[in-house]
Amino acid sequence: MPKLAMRAAPALLCVAVAVQAASGADVDADSVGRPAGGALSPPAAERVIATAPVPDDERPHGEVTLLVRGRSSVVETFLHSRLLRRVVAESVLKEEANWPRDGRHGSDSLAYAQALESAEREIWRKHQRDDRRRATDPVLVIELTVSETGAGLALFELPVGAPAERASLESRTVVARPALAREYLERNFYRIIEDALAIAPTDAAGRLRAAGGWAPPVPAPEVNP
Repeated sequence: MPKLAMRAAPALLCVAVAVQAASGADVDADSVGRPAGGALSPPAAERVIATAPVPDDERPHGEVTLLVRGRSSVVETFLHSRLLRRVVAESVLKEEANWPRDGRHGSDSLAYAQALESAEREIWRKHQRDDRRRATDPVLVIELTVSETGAGLALFELPVGAPAERASLESRTVVARPALAREYLERNFYRIIEDALAIAPTDAAGRLRAAGGWAPPVPAPEVNP
């Protein structure tokens, strides 16, 4: 079994976030943060399962990390690139391909895509207006959290002058937290893991449980028949 990286609060890859599923169920209390626009509370210990550059080693515009935080499981996308708008546009195209707008959860996919584009525009505007921001790459952090009691997604930005590195995540703030259906989030959770980390859903579920996290039911191969 792959060796897991254990990290306590001072040296975390990322920090905690409070998220809610569309059903209103709360995510694990170990992942609770503050309301949108506020700083986040200290995180619980994390166990990193896997991490990889996105989209690949030759064109790194960020990283995707799969981890267990408390009893929740998290897939985090940390984007830091001068080409952030293009990277986000490619993500939106993938969403449209995976979730046709007239198909099941098409409305959830659209809501996520709109939140993603809106967050990128807001971050880019701030980046262009501040000399300290222009000296660094714009950063957008996307975190999808699942637990036995709920699922949620949140988008984050870093404070002015913070380096584009995970050590800065302790002071990040929430940009958006769209209300999305739990089933959509759980299915997208596995899609991201398979696409970015090349880990099959059944394998990912096994690794998460072995690390003490929660794994959503593995979906059938065909999401939109």
